[in-house]
Parts: sequence; C-alpha cells; structure tokens
Amino acid sequence: MDIPSCYFWEEIHKAFPDAKIIFSQRSEEAWWKSMNNQLTSNNSSMVVQAMRYLSPSFRIMNAYGIQVCMAVFRLDFSASSWFKTTPTNELLLRKAYRTHNTYLLKTAPKDKLLIINFEDGWEPLCQFLGVPVPNTPFPHKNKNATIIKEALQKDPFLIRLQREMMVSGSLMVCLFGFGVYKLVTRPSVSSRLWSCTTSPINYFADKLGCKH
Repeated sequence: MDIPSCYFWEEIHKAFPDAKIIFSQRSEEAWWKSMNNQLTSNNSSMVVQAMRYLSPSFRIMNAYGIQVCMAVFRLDFSASSWFKTTPTNELLLRKAYRTHNTYLLKTAPKDKLLIINFEDGWEPLCQFLGVPVPNTPFPHKNKNATIIKEALQKDPFLIRLQREMMVSGSLMVCLFGFGVYKLVTRPSVSSRLWSCTTSPINYFADKLGCKH
C-alpha cells in the first residue's frame, strides 16, 4: 500500500491485530531513484499543472496530497505552482525512508511480518497468505514513473477531473471573450480604438503623399 497507509501501519495493525504485514524491502538508492523520478514526473505533467488551477476537485485532492507529504516527509509542497516547483529535499526524504524501515523491522510482530522481494514472484507471498499461486505473471506497474500518465488515461476519477478542467477552462475563455467584446463595443471605447488605429495610418499616408 502506498502512502499514507503504509506510514500508519502500526495504527492499522492495532485496529486489526490479526492482519498480516507485508514489507517490501529495497535499497535506499533504488527507492530514492524511484521516488525522485515520480516527483519529477508529477511536476512535469502539463495536464496535472493545468488541473491544479482549473479543476476545483483536483485542488482539494492536491491539498490533501500536500498534507500527506507534510505528515510523512515533513516537506511543504504548498508553494509549488505552474512556474515554480518546490525543490526536493533529498536528505529529508532519505531520512524518512530509513526511519520508517528501521522502526517497522524493529517493532512489527515477527509472526505477522513478511519481508518480500518482488523478484521472487508469487510463491513467498501466496505461501504467507495461505492462498494458491495464480497462473498469471507477477504484475509490475509504474515502470519509470508512468503511473500518472496511465492514470490520466484510464482512471475514471482523473478522467472526470480532466473533463471538469476543460469545462472550467471553456467557461473562462467564454467569459474573457464576452468581457473583451463588451469593452470594445462601448461607444466611447470603440471611438478611441478607431482613433488610435486610424491616426497612425493617416500620419504615414500624409508623409508618403498618399492622403486624399
């Protein structure tokens, strides 16, 4: 399970003491590379950036994500915008990862804990859970931080947010266009605009001897 669920594993286990804990162990370097790629992918997506401003529902979800990052990593991403990205604090992220792993391995009940390496496939996981091994390849998602791209194309909720963004953007364009139309069609404004347009033309025509 992704954050924030994995961060609150102890509270969840206290609520469900018979539940089993599956811990995916990987090197700190591998985790950091994956995490950094994911953050870079999120910040470089133009669709995600646009939804931050044009989708009210996405703004609520983004605010939740900011609070999660603050709780888990002590990082404040609230200052991020279309033109400014909050620098990634590698030291804090690595520290949070190391602290989480150390505490879990020290505290989790050994009889409820499976330390899994996904390269081992289905067998260790299925044996731990007491279920048969599926006759399908072990899944591998989010390769090279592609989960955002895939979710934008397939996830019903994010597809709805993109439609919400397009509706909001269309309304803004229509309102802006209507405002410009009302401005330029006001008699006083239109006469000044006409004067500003024709005066330079008449000036150059007079200089060139073309004015009749």
